[in-house]
Amino acid sequence: VARALRDTPLPAFAPLLAGLAAADGDGADDAIVALGALRDARHLPLLLSLLAHRERREAARRALLGYGDGAVAALDAALRDPTLPYAVRVHLPRALARFGHQRAADLLLAHLRDAPGGMVRYKILRGLGRLLADDPALRLDRATLDAIVVSHLEKAFTLLHWIALLEADDAPRGAARDLLVELLRQKLGFAVERLFRVLGLRDPRADFEQVYDSVHSADATTRATGHELLEQLVPSAWRGALRALTSDEPVAERRRAGRAFYDPPALDAGQLLAALRGHVDPTVAALAAAAAPRDATGDALPAAVGHA
Repeated sequence: VARALRDTPLPAFAPLLAGLAAADGDGADDAIVALGALRDARHLPLLLSLLAHRERREAARRALLGYGDGAVAALDAALRDPTLPYAVRVHLPRALARFGHQRAADLLLAHLRDAPGGMVRYKILRGLGRLLADDPALRLDRATLDAIVVSHLEKAFTLLHWIALLEADDAPRGAARDLLVELLRQKLGFAVERLFRVLGLRDPRADFEQVYDSVHSADATTRATGHELLEQLVPSAWRGALRALTSDEPVAERRRAGRAFYDPPALDAGQLLAALRGHVDPTVAALAAAAAPRDATGDALPAAVGHA
């Protein structure tokens, strides 16, 4: 039935198609394609929700393409909706990138500037990279990209500052603290990778992927060559900060290079841990709560630390 309706979609059978599309059956993909052919805006929420399901994701993307501008508007609105499940939001950028036009590129760039989650930003960057690779004629606003670079530098040096505080000699010790430091180091690595992807969007002619690999090489000569290339490719205002973020020097020394992008508040490791109990990432919050020192009443000490 689903295959027949895929080949000859009829509006009268839309409720049946919606049921088949949402069901975990052999005809689901055919039903999803048929919904795309009907182009009824009432089915857009269902198609967006199906992006969370790996087995249905590709069919949902193809169906959304059939809706044209209506789907573009729905994807734009969904990326601005923090109440949508994370499993849906993280797959919205690629679905939007599939449209392959300047409007999609402009919307993705706007969301890259505002998206709160690191993984969503990463997916947006990959989507933009795919768009430019498929159509080099597309253009991204340079001023917006520059602002995004500065924002990523701020986030990266915020993380570097937190790591330096937690690794200081007077910082609390324990398994929770160690796990938190490791998690923050992973977040810093992801932030630096996203930063290089933004630089690649800013200057598509330069091979920032190769530069990224070079500055992270285990070979000292390759790393030095990568840093030389990096300094030639980026504005002087960013050079010291980028070198520090990709250096193997002690964290406490590297964070000083980011003062132009992040002015760290005066606090110690205990105050940082207390403040991180309210972090948006539940894993960071839980580890910080486990590692935070307690005052006489048993409450963690409050502090303001910025964001990352």
